[in-house]
Amino acid sequence: MDTVFVLVLLLNSRRPGELQRIPLHLYDRTPNNQQNYKEFDDTITPCENILINIFKRIVIRGKSERSVYVLFNNDVQDHIKILLDYRKKCLSKNNNFLFEKSKTIEPISGYKILKKYAILSSAINPQAIMATKLQKHLETIREC
Repeated sequence: MDTVFVLVLLLNSRRPGELQRIPLHLYDRTPNNQQNYKEFDDTITPCENILINIFKRIVIRGKSERSVYVLFNNDVQDHIKILLDYRKKCLSKNNNFLFEKSKTIEPISGYKILKKYAILSSAINPQAIMATKLQKHLETIREC
């Protein structure tokens, strides 16, 4: 679960707090994006069509009640599907978060997971991989 969370965090460059509280029902009820855009088939470019087929998009509430888009690529979707298949055996039935802490009704602690993976990465400066600095770094790379 932790690894999938970090993959989603890196893909989306979002605050860990936003992602850790994604409701399970929101992920489950969001249909495949390809079905959502059938009426736009004439206007979507081939490149955009490929992206629609690769990513699942959900909208969550972010800082200051703003809408925040979260993308899940096919690889992450496959991992989440496996986790959801085994969810009933390992986790509390009352936990309503996509990224849940086992045997509780709380979400995982995103910043703690990121810190754990930063230390495990054997990076020279693991503090540079913490949430705020990582988010700024990813945004800088995307601008180039």
